[in-house]
Amino acid sequence: MSHETFYQDPYAGLADQGSLQTRLAHLYHCLREQFASIERFSVALYDEDNDTLANMYSFDETGPVLKGYEAKLWEVQSLQDLVTTGNIRVVHDMRQLRTDVPSEHTDTLLAQGFRSSVTMPVINHGKLRGVMFLNSRKADYFTEPMVVYCTLWAHLAANQFLHPTEEELAQGASSN
Repeated sequence: MSHETFYQDPYAGLADQGSLQTRLAHLYHCLREQFASIERFSVALYDEDNDTLANMYSFDETGPVLKGYEAKLWEVQSLQDLVTTGNIRVVHDMRQLRTDVPSEHTDTLLAQGFRSSVTMPVINHGKLRGVMFLNSRKADYFTEPMVVYCTLWAHLAANQFLHPTEEELAQGASSN
């Protein structure tokens, strides 16, 4: 029996994989290798000038859900609370979120069969940059050890849009 085991690094060469969309898709694939029932990942970027969160990147096994969805941060108390505290929220059964105040976001996800979620604000240098969402169609799916792993994974994913590649920086400069 061998005393060594070798593994492929699924994140090797991540920075060389092209566009931000491609890198985030690769990260989502890696996450699903660990947790197959995480069936949706999305990033809503924050526009400070308009106090707006816009769902810019969405990955789902059945097609993008809520792609292009926008909301004023001040209109979504639960997200305001996360931003203020810096906490990560786990909703074990999204059906329990239904209240007297309808939520297009929650209603759309429930209609697609999603039941649990992890929500994490992306804060960089004291400023809100966006919010990340992970969803599963299984209620009570996210355990504490899984949330710890997903939090670390989310920081890696956030680095992809907080620190663009040299090529993306050059493209941004040429479009101005």
